[in-house]
Order: sequence, then C-alpha cells, then structure tokens
Amino acid sequence: MQCLTGLLVTVKMHQWKNKLLLLLGVLILLSTYAGAQEIRGGLLLHDIAPVWGNQRIESGVDLNAEIIFGKGLVRPNMGFLLNLHGDTNCVYAGVLVGSNFGRCFGDVAVGGALVGDYTRKLGSPVLFRIAGEIGYMFNEHLGFGFLLHHVSNANIAKHNAGVDVVGFRVRYIF
Repeated sequence: MQCLTGLLVTVKMHQWKNKLLLLLGVLILLSTYAGAQEIRGGLLLHDIAPVWGNQRIESGVDLNAEIIFGKGLVRPNMGFLLNLHGDTNCVYAGVLVGSNFGRCFGDVAVGGALVGDYTRKLGSPVLFRIAGEIGYMFNEHLGFGFLLHHVSNANIAKHNAGVDVVGFRVRYIF
C-alpha cells in the first residue's frame, strides 16, 4: 500500500510540475513580447476562513504569478493560481487600480477568472474576481506585498461557495 501511495503522490506532483512549467513559460513569453511592465508572484493559502461568509470547501497552498501591463493608475493584468494539493486552479484577467504612497503601495483588481474544475460548489467555470494588495517597495524595482484574492459567481448560479486566498508575493517592476 505504501508503494502505491508513493506512486500516486509522485504522479500527482509530476502533473502539477508540468502545469507549473507550462504556465510559467506562458507568462514569461507574454511578459517579454506583450510589453509587461511588472510581474508578481508568491505562495498563497488556498480557501482560508471565508471572507464573504461562504463555507470553506478546499485547502492547500497556491502558487501565483501575475503580469501587469502599462503604467499609470489603471492597468490590465493577468495571472494564475495553481493549487499544489489538487484543488481548484484558475487563470484570471482584468484591471488593476493602484497607487504608491512613498515606498508603500496599494492595489485593487477586478475582473474574471476561469477555473479548471467548478464541481466543488463554485457553480460555474467562469467566475468574478476581486483582489486587494498592500505592500512595500525596497527600491524602484523590487517590492513585497500581502494579497487577498476572492473568486465566486456572485450568486448568479445555484451554488456559490467562492474561494478566498491570501498570501505574500514578490513584486518586480521592469
């Protein structure tokens, strides 16, 4: 039984590593050729105690990467959350509104998300996304932030458990 369990864990880890490499490659290509001005990434706690009053249905740790285009107050963004424990993954895109206050920064992002498996009471493969991040810039290129990320169907579908994710990210401005 231990041998079978070890094999299943190895296969599962191999599957997420392949997905991770593919997603990172796509983001690097997009950031290089599409004029990205910034990239952010980090580790996040998946489906924490509900922020918007929904039930907790998943767990684990997410790997997150995001690219941000343009300069100014309102900027387009896109990224992904890859759950390392086999729960819901998503890709997202939208707009980010942010400002700097000296070395500190604050952002709010809104947009949409596509999830790979919505059978976990999320109600739809297409979800709404809202996120907020606050952080500190060490210099003109490198910073560190705390992110709160929420996806749900906003009660459009029958089930709307939603997923709340929090964690820390590194920010790099080109």
